[in-house]
Amino acid sequence: MNFSWLAPLSRPLVVAHRGSSGKAPENTLAAFRLARDEGADAIELDVHLSGDGDAVVIHDGNLARTTGGKGPVRNHTLEQLKRLNAASGWEGKYTFEPIPALDEVLREFGQVLGINIEIKGEYRTEAQRELVRRCVECVRRHKLSGSVMISSFRVRALKEVGFLDPGIIRGLLYDPLYRPVRMPSAFAKSLGIQYLIMNRKRLLKRTVSAVHRAGIMAGEYAVNSTFQAGRSLRYGTDAVYTDFPSEIIRFFDRIK
Repeated sequence: MNFSWLAPLSRPLVVAHRGSSGKAPENTLAAFRLARDEGADAIELDVHLSGDGDAVVIHDGNLARTTGGKGPVRNHTLEQLKRLNAASGWEGKYTFEPIPALDEVLREFGQVLGINIEIKGEYRTEAQRELVRRCVECVRRHKLSGSVMISSFRVRALKEVGFLDPGIIRGLLYDPLYRPVRMPSAFAKSLGIQYLIMNRKRLLKRTVSAVHRAGIMAGEYAVNSTFQAGRSLRYGTDAVYTDFPSEIIRFFDRIK
């Protein structure tokens, strides 16, 4: 596969945020397949730890919003999670979509798409360390260190990734409302990470320029309109995360 998170293109990388989540149930194989078919460069997904220690692909720590299930993800085994419908709320378009294990996603898409794994999961140190370890093991098992990026808002998780496998690209997710930092580019550089992925609503052109001067790539989420995509181009963003990859790709193709 000819993909690199670190090789700039003539336009930003188009990363399908939780898959093509504007048109399919988020974080499901259906959403990832649609993103692949629509021409996305990469997919982004979220991981939590199941009760029996598997990395599973779901955004929330609680099952209610996306599956209609009850309680925390961590209170259920992988087998129990597989019985839940991650297409809850998509009746009439999608009948049943199970919660994927990270291993399934890497096996199906690792050779055709870039993959951004976002570490969610526990605030508890030991549980978070175990989730990171499982993700790194999975990436290594599929020999995908060159095309996978692991990202998180949690600095401790990113440090753990770097300790376990310095060859895996790391991305710091940044929102000043979540963690105010006077100079986010300098903070990211101090961590030795390769990407700073910022909230679109609070992104400034000078921030992108500072990130590039620090030798880091700039990502932006969530870019869901052509107006926003045009601004991303003007700012020099390296990767845009979008719920609608086909629309953003068509826009970039039109203005080549």
